[in-house]
Amino acid sequence: MVRINRTPDGATNGERGRIDGPEWVRPPEVLTMVSNVETWFEHMELYFRAGRIAPERRAALVQYHTDAEVRSIMRAMDVQETDDYDGLKSALFEAFGVRTGPERFSAEFFRRKQQRGECVRVFAGHLRRLFSKAFPEMSGSADKILLQQFKAGLSADAVKTAVLRSEMDNFAEAVEVAVKEERVVRELTTLEASVASVKTDAYQEDEPTAGRVTEAAAAAVTTRKEVGDDLAEVLRQLKELLTDNTPAATKRPLPRQRRRPERRGDRRCWKCGGLGHISRECQASSRDARASEVSITNRTLPVVVIRAPEIETPIVEGSVGGVRCDMLVDTGSAVTLANERFIRHLKTLRDVPKPSIRLETATGTELEITNACVTEIILGNSVTVQHTVLCVRELSHKILLGWDFMRYHGCTPDPTAGCLRMRQGNIPFRKSHAVALVRVESPQSELMAHHPAQEAMEKMLPSEQESSGKHRSALAAILKEFADVLSTSDEDLGRTSLVRHAIHTGDAKPVRCSPRRIPYHQRAQVESLLDEMLRQDVVEPSSSPWASPIVLVRKKDGSCRFCVDYRQLNNLTRKDAHPLPRIDDTLDALAGAQWFSTLDLASGYWQVEVEPQDREKTAFTTPLGLYQFKVMPFGLCNAPATFQRLMETVLRGLVGSDCLVYLDDVIVFGKTAEEHTARLREVFRRLREVGLKVKPEKCRLMKRRVAYLGHIISEKGIATDPSKTSAVREWPTPTCVSELRQFLGLASYYRKFVNGFANVAAPLHRLLEKGAEWDWSKACQSAFDTLKYHLTSAPVLAYPDFHRQFIVDVDASGDGLGAVLSQREEKAERVVAYASRTLTKAERRYCATRREMLGLVWALREFRPYLYGQRFLVRTDHSCLRWLTTFREPEGQVAQWLESLAELDFEVEHRAGRLHGNADALSRTSCAQCGRLSFKDQLLTAQQADPEMQLLRQWLVGACWPVECPPECSRDMHMLWQQRRSWVDEDSLIWRHGCGLSAEKGAKQALVPRALRNEVLKSMHGSRYAGHLSDQRTLSRVRSQFYWPGMSGDVHTCCRTCTQCTRRKDLTKNNRAPMHAMAAGCLLQRVGMDILGPLEKIPSGERCVLVLMDYFTKCTAAFPLANMEASTVAKVFGREVHRVLWRPRLPA
Repeated sequence: MVRINRTPDGATNGERGRIDGPEWVRPPEVLTMVSNVETWFEHMELYFRAGRIAPERRAALVQYHTDAEVRSIMRAMDVQETDDYDGLKSALFEAFGVRTGPERFSAEFFRRKQQRGECVRVFAGHLRRLFSKAFPEMSGSADKILLQQFKAGLSADAVKTAVLRSEMDNFAEAVEVAVKEERVVRELTTLEASVASVKTDAYQEDEPTAGRVTEAAAAAVTTRKEVGDDLAEVLRQLKELLTDNTPAATKRPLPRQRRRPERRGDRRCWKCGGLGHISRECQASSRDARASEVSITNRTLPVVVIRAPEIETPIVEGSVGGVRCDMLVDTGSAVTLANERFIRHLKTLRDVPKPSIRLETATGTELEITNACVTEIILGNSVTVQHTVLCVRELSHKILLGWDFMRYHGCTPDPTAGCLRMRQGNIPFRKSHAVALVRVESPQSELMAHHPAQEAMEKMLPSEQESSGKHRSALAAILKEFADVLSTSDEDLGRTSLVRHAIHTGDAKPVRCSPRRIPYHQRAQVESLLDEMLRQDVVEPSSSPWASPIVLVRKKDGSCRFCVDYRQLNNLTRKDAHPLPRIDDTLDALAGAQWFSTLDLASGYWQVEVEPQDREKTAFTTPLGLYQFKVMPFGLCNAPATFQRLMETVLRGLVGSDCLVYLDDVIVFGKTAEEHTARLREVFRRLREVGLKVKPEKCRLMKRRVAYLGHIISEKGIATDPSKTSAVREWPTPTCVSELRQFLGLASYYRKFVNGFANVAAPLHRLLEKGAEWDWSKACQSAFDTLKYHLTSAPVLAYPDFHRQFIVDVDASGDGLGAVLSQREEKAERVVAYASRTLTKAERRYCATRREMLGLVWALREFRPYLYGQRFLVRTDHSCLRWLTTFREPEGQVAQWLESLAELDFEVEHRAGRLHGNADALSRTSCAQCGRLSFKDQLLTAQQADPEMQLLRQWLVGACWPVECPPECSRDMHMLWQQRRSWVDEDSLIWRHGCGLSAEKGAKQALVPRALRNEVLKSMHGSRYAGHLSDQRTLSRVRSQFYWPGMSGDVHTCCRTCTQCTRRKDLTKNNRAPMHAMAAGCLLQRVGMDILGPLEKIPSGERCVLVLMDYFTKCTAAFPLANMEASTVAKVFGREVHRVLWRPRLPA
């Protein structure tokens, strides 16, 4: 039995609540308001386990071990008498202001680093504990996230290098590797390091570099403070070594380099690699028969990685294996190196055995030589040589020309003249801040200064007017620290496997689309683009049963973009329901922020790997064979969902508080410059950990005002992007009645958003009254300007709600394109953005369908930041666009448009032109020629000139219809009189309502006099944009707007007598199958049956009749049926056919 005793004087904190029993455990100290409640509860729970305290007694013990102030808080929260331990714990956490949700622990997890003096195993344990609290329900990718954070959080570079080299995929195994390496590093701390041979334990505390020789060299590498003076001296001598033509080995040693007694047997020649002599004593021939092939003895070349921002390294332009590239001239490198990914796909002359040479980085990581080959190198455009190159996996340049190249081919770098001197001529340098390998006195070491993104960094820094020097310096330090996160070229792409794209097609059979013919002159472009993707490691050869065709889309600069038509694959793919973020919920986090940065990932999709088992589904056909993507290509239906899931995983714990993310667009914000730079550093760190890179040209850093998702973000708040409203803002002043009607048609469509619309527009409506003269007064100009202001102000342009469906209204006329982006909100439509533009001369010659397609493609491209990644609705008054997505074998411009639409998910809805005034008005911003009568004006003139129309107008306006139509009137007039209830007079024109027209409100037809009927038929059938449709389709088009008696016959005659139609179209033939007699040679050889019904049910319940007939005897019989089901028919047929038809009754 356990008994709790209290001493008479109240007991001390250490003895309070003593447990008498088989095992006594000292309880924690009393909980006070200054205590760490989390640590206290950890000690308390340890006390419960050690003392074997029953769960029902734990709440009472917690209350007992608190002081008076804490007990008063529990009394106020009404938890003093509770027996629920978990509830009491949560209440105390809330009282002490401790957040216990997963968000808090996820932020701590991603910020957790190995502390000074903390061993690896303890650090791993803390990570695992934080992960279990931050992501309690995650199981599938838990090990990957733990492993990524473990690698990033290790402080010792030697330990981190060992983990990276082990390529462990299991967190526990990686921890064991790190523990072993930590033990080795601890033993090596007693060894003394020097600049000539730097050990891995010499790099612990200084800032990271931007090196990219291997994964380890790309990690943070630091130097000891004890050798800081030596490194400073080395930096001073770097320029001297670059500007001197004499061999580096003749230089004097570093002033403070540790000297030791010279032993001739230990000296190594850097020229031949032999022992016992130096280079000037070397007897080896420098011009032997195979001088261009590597012959180096087994030795080790460690590399020290340092910063040297003031050094410019020489670059020469040329080609290797027929491919143009930049080559780094490096007299300090003993051998010539090549990037393995670059050389892999080149045509080399021959392979040679790999030399027995070892290259090491400053951290001790060995550079693996994957291959050695002899290739053709062209310097400039004239000098051609053959040389052996060694291939390594990670190199900052494609080719590095070493000292062996200089010696064998008689090259002499001349930094003063800025050229590479050769016997055949001088090759000019192209200066660049990049990698410089400089030889120092010791032949066992080389120095590397690396700034691959120096120019990009300078462009990314804000101007002096936008930011102070202090803030610019802080931002520059961040960019230098995370230089490896910046993409320096099209081939410098990141790669992550944190989230992989999966293509779930279920049991669907592979789809194999036939390859499309590629024009002969474009095949070279296809091969070039394919070679580039192979070098980027984006695609690989395939033997997949799946195949999709490729499409070449021409870009603005004249080059081609390589695209794949995945429409068939998308139809079979199970759609990913991962939601895209609701921007309206997260934009509130920008309140109070004054500094903003926008980041855009470099070819973001190509940085995401595809699941290995699904890569075959991305296969595409080319003239060179079948290839498949290793990364996520554009055009897949689930690609936006996958990319959003990746970004949310990478930036978990930061979204909403530090940054916002929508697909590959990221905005980082902060209230102060210091807070903003700290958040930006954390975002860059997250991107580096998973291997993602940003495109410097598209990033905007440390700005007071940035554009993001169609908004202008500033410290004053969120405003609309001026480019989205320029279509209405720049509407020209009307110069005629027609232009004014167009503007008022647009304004009236959105009049519900303008306060007092009728009063504001009154001066403009007076100009439209009958008989009014055109007088554009100051009042009209003021009303016009006021309406434009209200149409483009905040009450009209609503914030986009990405949780609701977007609606795009698009229209095209002979002069321009117009589009309106809107959303439905509480049974009303709110405008998000307007857009319009005029057509070029070439575009004005497009047919109506092609012009409408152009308008759709342009509008979707204009509104792509809103529409990309979710399904939306497109409304148009051109019904042909409804079959746009089913177009078979598109070519040329149509193929380009379809490819640009493939990544968007939308539905096309047809809307009558009379209801499409919002976009229609934007596409018709001015008359073709001011003062020229529109067709409505011509119709009014023709009606007034026609005598029968004048008589009809008198009857209509005066409401004096005769009882019978006068006999002297024409046949057309009699038909008009019979429809007297359908005529109305509007705008001095006679219109026809009802009579089978569309049920839509306001549907009407204009009455066309005889003088204009041929012109209407020509416009609706034979004009440039009519398309010479069939008589039925032409009649439908005419009937939608006009009417006159005998219209059907006139349309039929017009189409039958059209010269172009009769020349180009075949006569319609109604093909029918020939009829044959149904022969039968004996009884019941052929029996016919039919079912009549359902009829009215008879008392016995039957509603159908089965009729049978024998073809041989022509005998018929009928039987009642209860229903038409197959089982019922079979029963009656089997029972009655032999009884009735086998013994037919012969006629008497």
